[in-house]
Amino acid sequence: MFETVPEEDRDGLLHRGVLSQTLRFPELAEGAQVSPYVSLSREQTEGASAENHGWGVGLDGRIRPLDKLTLFAGGGYRTYNYDNPSVRTNFDLEREDETWHASAGVRYRATDWATVGVRYSYLDKDSNIPSSFSYEQNMILATLTLRGP
Repeated sequence: MFETVPEEDRDGLLHRGVLSQTLRFPELAEGAQVSPYVSLSREQTEGASAENHGWGVGLDGRIRPLDKLTLFAGGGYRTYNYDNPSVRTNFDLEREDETWHASAGVRYRATDWATVGVRYSYLDKDSNIPSSFSYEQNMILATLTLRGP
């Protein structure tokens, strides 16, 4: 693991704007909807080599085939352009990352107050500095949501 140096301190402010539209298709199935989105971001950090700006696009959707069952899926693309060279490399490059992500899952409303779910997510991050910043990630998440009165 790398030790964090002051130039990579990620403490700071993240500004993100998202434009999204939810399209509903009740004639297709109960709860059927898709939500395309576009986002812009700017991250101002205390460490110079972590400052970046970027944009992304994606699509999320869900459908409720049964009253208590919801299926959902989504994915997208995001790019990050770092404003200063990375202190982890010997290159005088400004880092550029591209991220593809996808997820799918299911939620089941077991009672009026409890919902259980499971989700699989995949992320592929490609960087122009691959030895330090490129990776793939697979994640499985189980959830339990409890609602109060």
